[in-house]
Amino acid sequence: MAANAYGTVCEGQHFTDMLEKTEASMRTIKGKRKPLAGSVMLGDNAYFSEDNLQAAKKKGMEAIIPDEQFRNRDVDLKKNIWG
Repeated sequence: MAANAYGTVCEGQHFTDMLEKTEASMRTIKGKRKPLAGSVMLGDNAYFSEDNLQAAKKKGMEAIIPDEQFRNRDVDLKKNIWG
């Protein structure tokens, strides 16, 4: 576990830093080289970015982070919702 207070509205930019701190803490607790491998991380849409998803993937984690912009990119979904 890790915690830090940032003076910003969007904390998503700090995801990789917090991931590193969490991994260091868990390494100490579990005694494993890659303690986050196989774990699942759930975040809100403020954390959605390609960089954050790739950072989690590098750690062997599954990141579940909603992309609030997906409707704007999915042509079929836009048709069904907006006519």
